[in-house]
Amino acid sequence: MLELNLSRAQLRVLSNVFGNFVVVWIVAMFGTRNILVLTANFVLAIISWRLAVKVEEILEEL
Repeated sequence: MLELNLSRAQLRVLSNVFGNFVVVWIVAMFGTRNILVLTANFVLAIISWRLAVKVEEILEEL
């Protein structure tokens, strides 16, 4: 397993970045009519959301 040594501040920034990506992917869904792009944006939004939640869980453990 990959182990990263990140400070609380770095984890907070990472959480915010992933949270912002959720918004970006959701907004991008409304800008397309291509079903493949729509599906990709939806999947990326879910992945970004899960990563943001995971980073928040790590922050709570510290």
